[in-house]
Amino acid sequence: MTSTPDGSAIGRLPCLSLEQLPDAVALTTCETESHYVAVNNAYCFMVGATPEALIGKRVDEHLLWTNQLQARAAREMMISGIPIDGLECQFGGNEGPVISTSVSVRRIELENKSYLIMSHRDVQQRVLIERQLRESEARWRFAVEGHGDGLWEWQVDNHQVYRSPHWLTMLKLQGAPTDVSLKEHLSVFFKEDLPEIAEEFQLLLAGKKEELFSQCRLKRADGQTIWVTFRCRVMEWNTQAQASKIIGTARDITETKMRQKVRDAQLGRLSHSARLLSLGEMASMLAHEINQPLGIISSYAGILMRKLGLESETGKLAGKIEEQALRAGKIVWRMRNFSRQSRFQPEQVDMRELIQESLEWLQADARNGNTRFDVDLPEQPLFVNVDRVLLEQLMLNLLRNAIQSMSDSTEKSVVDIRASEDKSNSQVIVEIADRGAGLSKQLSFDEFQPQPFLTTKADGVGLGLIIVHSILERHNGKLWSKAREGGGTCFYFSLPDMQAKGSQ
Repeated sequence: MTSTPDGSAIGRLPCLSLEQLPDAVALTTCETESHYVAVNNAYCFMVGATPEALIGKRVDEHLLWTNQLQARAAREMMISGIPIDGLECQFGGNEGPVISTSVSVRRIELENKSYLIMSHRDVQQRVLIERQLRESEARWRFAVEGHGDGLWEWQVDNHQVYRSPHWLTMLKLQGAPTDVSLKEHLSVFFKEDLPEIAEEFQLLLAGKKEELFSQCRLKRADGQTIWVTFRCRVMEWNTQAQASKIIGTARDITETKMRQKVRDAQLGRLSHSARLLSLGEMASMLAHEINQPLGIISSYAGILMRKLGLESETGKLAGKIEEQALRAGKIVWRMRNFSRQSRFQPEQVDMRELIQESLEWLQADARNGNTRFDVDLPEQPLFVNVDRVLLEQLMLNLLRNAIQSMSDSTEKSVVDIRASEDKSNSQVIVEIADRGAGLSKQLSFDEFQPQPFLTTKADGVGLGLIIVHSILERHNGKLWSKAREGGGTCFYFSLPDMQAKGSQ
């Protein structure tokens, strides 16, 4: 009984004509140390030996399976009579080339003896085509998924990187696409981002990751920074199973990042607004509670004043107590109305007088803080149309900030106050300059934008400048700052000038 490599019976023959079969075929004894019984020319060519050198010899003297574990497993299956079909392996001989083959094995009976018939079909070309197809398909999918993105291709062995036209356009780089060194390619990445990127690439090169997907910053040729989302994948491996080619794509997401930043800022402002509303309610409650004891203080001061007489020294002090209690109540109620966004009460005020009054209230704070005021005001009035109480609160906030910024100084400190008329812009400008530590980058500004709850003070709540900004906004004014030469900070605010408007 004979058998073809696929196991179908072909009749009883004294010998098996293997030359009629197109594949490399060998007939061997069915034992652990099997011997060749018959071979065809295709098999001899594959193994690199003549028929005379093979017949009667042990199979393992000429046959080479590059994967010995696979060879032992296949041999055990053959001897046990388990058929093998289409087993792909690397196969060769002492002098023949190592090729990819598809092995099929059957155990057959010839003249009451067991034999193994093995058929090796050369699939080298098929394997090569399949690999090329897989690589082509991967490139195609990668290109389609990254359509319109900047692309680069890294030849790992020689450290050369090809950059596509879109990559060059995205980074404002001049010239045609060409290979550059890896060092030059990495020069567009931020140094702060490179350690994390390098760590991810090590995982990719080691085969521990199939693909990278992340975000990073790139520096354009014009100096601008862009955010990109990038993808990278190993496309080719060398004979040592090491990555030899990596392809990556990058997509500019700067606009998306900016939109997200704006959304985050809006959410932050909404959150701060909610807290400010809560503070407004608290201010209203406090105003109600504080005005009661202020009213009692004012009443007692009035009684003392009437009993002691207006001419006596003590009576005069009682009069000042009553005056300041009434002023405090007025301020509290005006701030209550301000927190509720109610209408304010503008009146014509000489900015010079308002500054002097504010300084009088802060004389005690200045003495305690070892501070004096240097005031430079023009001789002519600086009329503005403002809510006096709110402007007084604004001045107090800025002046107290200046005093507190120099509280750690052991020497006598000076706060400079200047006021002037800018006729060209129809506004009055007030400057308050200190010699403190200065503002942090987080708080410094050319024109103030509300940043609730940001403060440089250990016990601050970060609402002082917010209140100042809100007051000026109601008066169509502006607030800005700059670093003072020699140390410290200059705060400026502007208000519409009534005199300049009246003269137009």
